[in-house]
Amino acid sequence: MTARGCGSAALFGVAFLLVGISFAFTVEMEDFPGLRPNESDLAL
Repeated sequence: MTARGCGSAALFGVAFLLVGISFAFTVEMEDFPGLRPNESDLAL
């Protein structure tokens, strides 16, 4: 593998890591899928 190939692979890994970290910090806990208690006053 050439130096250009190693550099692009490393850059791709860093970009993937940054996307994962930014997604983890921006997802709110209320968006977590699953059952939640029904605390509304009116049921439709």
